[in-house]
Amino acid sequence: MLKAYCYRLYPTVEQAAFLNRQFGSVRYVYNWALALAMTTYQTQGRGVTRFQLDKRLTALKQELPWLSEVASQPLQQALVHLDKAFTRFFREKKGYPRFHSKRGKQSATYPQGVKIHWENGVIYLPKAGWIRTVFSRRFVGRIKTVTVSRVPSGKFFVSVLVEDENQVPDAVPETRERAVGADLGLHDFLVLSTGEKYEHPQWLESELYRLKILQRRLAKTTKGSKNRSKLRIQIARLHEQVANRRQ
Repeated sequence: MLKAYCYRLYPTVEQAAFLNRQFGSVRYVYNWALALAMTTYQTQGRGVTRFQLDKRLTALKQELPWLSEVASQPLQQALVHLDKAFTRFFREKKGYPRFHSKRGKQSATYPQGVKIHWENGVIYLPKAGWIRTVFSRRFVGRIKTVTVSRVPSGKFFVSVLVEDENQVPDAVPETRERAVGADLGLHDFLVLSTGEKYEHPQWLESELYRLKILQRRLAKTTKGSKNRSKLRIQIARLHEQVANRRQ
């Protein structure tokens, strides 16, 4: 059984700068491969295979030396993710792969080469070194993949996908009681399928009001300015805070 464990990372200034370069390189390779696949299909009427993309990536790294300054595995995983995105698109006929933006969540996936030292509270990432980590709980099992990410608020996290052969899913007890659907909304905190509504908690009202004020201020700023960048981070952190408290 596969299970993911998420932990908070606390990289040094140098490590954070490296991870940002890693994210940028992964995003570049993904967008480059997507553009190549689209162009090939438009001009030749055929797609590009994973094998062809792997060969093209090797040549691309020779053309762009800065791609060799970061870990290579996440770059190859970017091609894997694109291949899966196309597979889902052709299978479900919806959700054509999109180009990744630097303003969204950034991530890099490592299929191997990662080490964990529980006692010292650190995790090792290729070329990034040992990074301080807060392990909220330990796990037992074989690591499948490790994904490092940076959310819009600027925080770093690591998600470890573990395969535990001894773990068995809990059985869901049968019940004859009528099920009730629930929906979290903006105007009402909770709306049940029975029609019952629950108002927002007082803390949520104040934070939503603050969010509204910040978004108005953001709309008045100049694109590319430092004030706009600071406000975007404040809004991202507030969104994250609201999401965490609503869980």
